[in-house]
Amino acid sequence: MSIRATIIGGITCQETLDTGVDASSTPTIAHSAFNFSHTVNATTTITGTKISADNQALTAGAYTLDLTACAKSGGTTQTLTGLKVRAYLFRAPLTNTGVIVITKGASNGLTIGSTALWKEALNPGDKVVKWLDDGGETIDGTHKTLDVTGTGAEAFDYEIIVG
Repeated sequence: MSIRATIIGGITCQETLDTGVDASSTPTIAHSAFNFSHTVNATTTITGTKISADNQALTAGAYTLDLTACAKSGGTTQTLTGLKVRAYLFRAPLTNTGVIVITKGASNGLTIGSTALWKEALNPGDKVVKWLDDGGETIDGTHKTLDVTGTGAEAFDYEIIVG
């Protein structure tokens, strides 16, 4: 299996100015300078070699995502051992009834990025995409889980790129 992944993030906004632009019938500014796009594969400087993508339901308000036994395309499981998280997308469906929080696992937790304080909190309908130049810890037997908590029967979707 090989992958080629493009991670895109940003906001593009057209702002129309009220005054201050001489000789212009449409004084607008496009804000997009901070947008980003990164493409990764097995040969890029920051590699992307595997993806895990799935939708999961919480049971009694909890789910533990184990990156050494996670979803693989085709309905099987795979291990991401020896790799680092390079990018992720998490999405909370609009049908959720409360906030979901994704954090380092309480048991064999994986630090994503440079801090153990990492977490994502998503209200119903929220989405987050993140690119990580430094993926944090390498996934192994003692650094492998993410905990997802909510208030009951929420769900979440995810895509995680590792390399």
